[in-house]
Amino acid sequence: MFANDNCIHYNDDDMDTIQYKSYILYIIIFLVAFCVYVAFLVSPVFAFSTAVGYLYKDNSIVSGNLVSVNSQNGSQYIEKANLSNNRQVLGVVDNSSFLTQSNGTGNVDYVSSSGTVLTYVSTVNGNITSGDYICPSPINGVGMYCESGYTVGRALDNFNSSSKNASSYSVNSVNGGKTTVYVGEISVDINVQYISSANSSGPINSILTAIGVPISGKPISLAQLIVVFIIIMTSIIFAGIIIFRSAKNSTISIGRNPLAKSDILRGFYSIATVGVLLVFVAFIVSFLVIKGWI
Repeated sequence: MFANDNCIHYNDDDMDTIQYKSYILYIIIFLVAFCVYVAFLVSPVFAFSTAVGYLYKDNSIVSGNLVSVNSQNGSQYIEKANLSNNRQVLGVVDNSSFLTQSNGTGNVDYVSSSGTVLTYVSTVNGNITSGDYICPSPINGVGMYCESGYTVGRALDNFNSSSKNASSYSVNSVNGGKTTVYVGEISVDINVQYISSANSSGPINSILTAIGVPISGKPISLAQLIVVFIIIMTSIIFAGIIIFRSAKNSTISIGRNPLAKSDILRGFYSIATVGVLLVFVAFIVSFLVIKGWI
């Protein structure tokens, strides 16, 4: 019997090529799967908040109102936040919160002190830009832009008189007359805290907002930015060192033993793949840091 001349024969180089293409295909599939996973994570589905139930006496309180806590006769209840009770600001009412727990029995509203919540804001102190801090305003239960003070969080949307959900109201001005302001709802990353004017503005704040909002829906802290920078730069430098050394050693080895070229290149590609994966893992860890999960 003679071998069929129509059969396809592969030499070692052909097999190596097939294997390398297979490795590349696996990597591409993994990258695509990861991108889909990331897109799924940053979707609004994951932007829920955790809310705690508090007693209330004011039936006009609705979801989106800023509220403060009032302690009276040993019991606590919430009331709309304003400039007179801003030191006790608790958060934003969110009766549609995915996760809730009760802090009393009776008439209960759920208040979020973290997470992303639709919040009533106004132009009392000027237009609002994404990344601005939001604090109680002279209008009960409605927030405004501020540079310092007791804040409920940072705006994730812009708001001004031309916003599609803006409604005009006439309020008393500081000089005793009347002025027109606009009120509406925007998404706010809730994080109740006191801030000073020193850390509320400037180029650092813009960078933290630009990096954090597209990924996690909220600005990141300076500490997070430093950690992410260290992780990514360390991985790139380390990956570059091992790839460069492997390439140098492989070139020398091929010059000494040309017949072992395929094995040497296979070893180099393996090390290069490890270097690329190292950087890839660093980006994954950085993503988790920005999301606030690490």
